[in-house]
Amino acid sequence: MRMNQDERRFDFHGLGLALKQAREAKGWTQAYVAELVGKTDRTIMNI
Repeated sequence: MRMNQDERRFDFHGLGLALKQAREAKGWTQAYVAELVGKTDRTIMNI
């Protein structure tokens, strides 16, 4: 184990769920959100 290695992990599940709910409430697709933020739809899916 390296001394500089950060052992903390962040659980993005809650964030992803909130984003999905907000996106669906607006009727937006993952592809549309990806275009808005300059990422791929695959990236949005993984969040």
